[in-house]
Amino acid sequence: MRPGTADFFVFDEIFIKDTYKLSYLSIEHGGTIIDIGANVGYFTCAVLNNVNKVISVEPVSENYRQAVRNISLNGGNPQNTLNCAVVGQETGEKIKIFVDANDKGRSSVSDIAIKALDGEELVNTISLSKIFADYNLLSVDLVKIDVEGAEYEIFMNTPLDILKRINKIVMEIHKNERWPINYAEDLIKYFKSAGFKVDCNITNNAIKKKKYYATILLATRENNQ
Repeated sequence: MRPGTADFFVFDEIFIKDTYKLSYLSIEHGGTIIDIGANVGYFTCAVLNNVNKVISVEPVSENYRQAVRNISLNGGNPQNTLNCAVVGQETGEKIKIFVDANDKGRSSVSDIAIKALDGEELVNTISLSKIFADYNLLSVDLVKIDVEGAEYEIFMNTPLDILKRINKIVMEIHKNERWPINYAEDLIKYFKSAGFKVDCNITNNAIKKKKYYATILLATRENNQ
């Protein structure tokens, strides 16, 4: 862990609090997982021994370098770690990521999603569809995503035929002035149209009144509880 960063907070989320519900989700041995917003690779490290392949994607260069080290130390293949931001549609263009200049573990495509994002980094991009194509993926057991609001642009622009190749999605989902509640409602409808059962409290009436909110959304196929 890097001193003075959010690394311990991320470690605590994954290994102590089980924020991404690894103890609940049944993960196929020999399957494939995509870790979007891999940060320094803790989630990838947590699942390496349970699956055949983990494809990890992290745009911030400093986090990416640390992720490669952590994943390599834990027996993963660093060639499956991509230094990119995932986007909804393939353009080949770079995008701007806002980062905390003092803690690169904190970043977002929006400068309002997290306080104190006073730095910037121009990063390469890749779509979820291209990841499937590049790795010849017929199906993916689990997609984990933590991208501080970019989840809407990614998934709402991912074709249904790609979504239908995913068995489970666990993701952090956000509500704020940049992404009001209708973004979450539309995304949940889109997941349901792809055949997912969705478990998420973000559309509860009490939560709708909150200006800023983040929670976990779990999408599973009916036969993948």
